[in-house]
Amino acid sequence: MKRALSYPASHIPDEFKSIMARLYVIQHAKGKSRSEFLNELTEARAQVSERQLDRWVARIESNDEAISPDKLTGAAPSLCRERRDIASGWVLDELEHGQEVHLESYRKFVFNHFGVDICPQTALNYLNEDGFTMRVLKKKSSGFALDLSILRTDLWNWVQTRQNEFNNIPGSKLASVDFTFTGHRTERRSGFGIEGGAQPMEATKISKFTNCIVTCVWADGKNRTPPILYTLSPDFRRDRPSTKRRDNIVEHLISVYRVMVYIRAG
Repeated sequence: MKRALSYPASHIPDEFKSIMARLYVIQHAKGKSRSEFLNELTEARAQVSERQLDRWVARIESNDEAISPDKLTGAAPSLCRERRDIASGWVLDELEHGQEVHLESYRKFVFNHFGVDICPQTALNYLNEDGFTMRVLKKKSSGFALDLSILRTDLWNWVQTRQNEFNNIPGSKLASVDFTFTGHRTERRSGFGIEGGAQPMEATKISKFTNCIVTCVWADGKNRTPPILYTLSPDFRRDRPSTKRRDNIVEHLISVYRVMVYIRAG
């Protein structure tokens, strides 16, 4: 709950409160009364009440600071400021790579790296205090993809390590089979993002239907097995009643098929 009153002394820096208390102790020993000292502070635009001054002086006389910089009540914090900064850096790195961040993933990172098992509410408090809030994710554009040059290099290195094995196999019996699946989930997903910042991106590619494209490339270069598409899209069904829209879709599919056959034959 927000306080209804604002105390003038709350605007005085904590280190100045200790100086004021020590100065009062010195002035009081020389004969200056408390009311005179407070009046001088008011003239200097540093308004302090009698109770506040007495409390600061009592702490000074106990060889302490007027306002302790340490937490005096409640349980000790689970993570220090340095560890929270590291955890915040991990959240930013996950967002940069299009990964979802949730309370459980945040807690898992903290436990794996610092050995501290924080509860979900503590994780939520840390995320909110460090500038993160729950945001709806949006899909990353098609430009967000794996580096093809790196994939080609990895494949070539794999082939090189097995070159001797491949030399003893006829090209007509050696093939590379590849299965490519498209996504099929269309629901809206959410995860933590930067409060007030851009909407977080989601790296996974989403498609309306589940598709599987199978390609098979033979070592001798002959096309024995053309690519095959397995799909649940109703546009590919040929047993539906004829309509203007469906006839246009079928004609489009046939034209694409003819182009592919022409290219393959050429």
